[in-house]
Amino acid sequence: MDSEKYHEACKWFEVLKALAGDELAEKMAELENEDAEIQNCVRRMLLADGLASKEGFLSNIASCEGTLTLGAHIGDSDYLPATIGDFQVRGILGSGGMGVVYKAYDPKTDRVVAVKVIRSHQFSSQDQVQRFHQEAQAAARLRHPNIVAVYATGEDCEVDYIAMQFVDGSNLHTLVRKETFAEDRAAHILSRLCEAVGFAHECGIVHRDIKPGNVMLSHDDFPMLMDFGLAKPLDATDGQTQTGQILGTIGFMAPEQISDAKTAGVSSDIYGLGATLYFCLTGRAPFEEANPITLLRTMVEREPIPPGDIRAGLSRSLQAICIRCLQSEPRDRYATTYELREDIQRYLADEPLSAIPDSRLRSLARVFNKTQISGDLPSAPATGWLAGLSFAFHVSVFLITKTDQPSPWLWFALGLWFLASNVVNYVYHWSRYWQLTPMERQSGLVQLGMNAVLLFLFLMHGPLSTSEPADKFLAIYPAYTLLLGVALIAHGSVFAGRLLLVAAFFFPLALLTHAFPQWAPIILCVIGTTTLVALDLVLRRHGKV
Repeated sequence: MDSEKYHEACKWFEVLKALAGDELAEKMAELENEDAEIQNCVRRMLLADGLASKEGFLSNIASCEGTLTLGAHIGDSDYLPATIGDFQVRGILGSGGMGVVYKAYDPKTDRVVAVKVIRSHQFSSQDQVQRFHQEAQAAARLRHPNIVAVYATGEDCEVDYIAMQFVDGSNLHTLVRKETFAEDRAAHILSRLCEAVGFAHECGIVHRDIKPGNVMLSHDDFPMLMDFGLAKPLDATDGQTQTGQILGTIGFMAPEQISDAKTAGVSSDIYGLGATLYFCLTGRAPFEEANPITLLRTMVEREPIPPGDIRAGLSRSLQAICIRCLQSEPRDRYATTYELREDIQRYLADEPLSAIPDSRLRSLARVFNKTQISGDLPSAPATGWLAGLSFAFHVSVFLITKTDQPSPWLWFALGLWFLASNVVNYVYHWSRYWQLTPMERQSGLVQLGMNAVLLFLFLMHGPLSTSEPADKFLAIYPAYTLLLGVALIAHGSVFAGRLLLVAAFFFPLALLTHAFPQWAPIILCVIGTTTLVALDLVLRRHGKV
């Protein structure tokens, strides 16, 4: 039945259910003149509503017996239909914004199934309907003991349904909320899930929404992964996903899914497995904030609290496995689910892991390796411009002081540099302030502060009259070098941890500019410009410029 006919059937249903007695009989007679599909659909709606049997119209709908249109009631979690397609409904397993999951019996195969139905096309968005079918297609390709099997799909009066394997148990999220999981129990569950997810990856499917709520656990602790509604082929461009669209469950999805859902791959599922293990061990998600916007920012900018800080006495080995899965950089996680499973098996056998338990040294190393360059950075081109201005300014100062030029030349060079650098700062920072990320705003403020400090250093220690030699300005270089080191620390804390190592180099460099003041401009020209050029190349390599 097409959409137009279905909407016409809905209109008939609304009219008929408001009538009774002779009026209803008269209107039912008019219905006989309508298209056969519309007649059958209206009669099934009446049967679902209970009106038909009360008024004696069962004889008129014998051809529809055994089927049921759910469109009028699919949003009502208290409504229990008699049948869905060929399946006899026995109860409701759960409901949500998109529809309901029913427990049903399949007389053809003599087995109990779970039937998931989505709201009728009248109440569902096109995206929801597409993802519903995507789930069926993805799961139908997968036959694994730890993946909920899809048996059949169908549609009845524009109500789509999926008949799938019934798991006699509860979802992992509900169980963990009720009781604390022992470490070995959590490890065994995750090991099984690794097999399931690894099999899906081998079949070219990435799940993208692994979380405790999507894991069913039978009464004998046998886990089964379900809900492939956000799944996609590994080699697909995923045209259904828009750039910048967030797909997944906030708190459990990988940071790269926040910046761009299209980038989600194997490592994103590994992050989801780690988040699920974290939940089993601690009873909470890796990240929790009351405000969703704050939560998204926290997931991108911070590391999760170590599980051992929430639940005392946890195995350091199991914590190490969990922490490695939850690394913000995909390259720092396990490469495959099988590598993850091998480490879990090593933990269970009390053998050394490939994921070394955290030490203070490793924690410090993660700080230096952490990169916060994600998403488009509108201010990124400023780095290249500042590198060029830095080179021109320091070379000019060296030539002016080396050839004993009068002080006004130095004033001119400093004024030109001060003006140009602030123009760059304005164009790439302040003119588009509200488009910038918090990190970029901080970068702009640091640059503005550095310019102000250099200006005041010149006013306090530079040659302010034509009678003073220009090389008096060289005394400012040690302090300015220290200032650059502090600025790099500020940038390293928000952009890239490796800048902290570069910043540390600038402090002894200040001693060098103090010992050899005549060469200070060249020293800072080479080191400072090289640093800015390197940062510019990093930004370009990440596709931000």
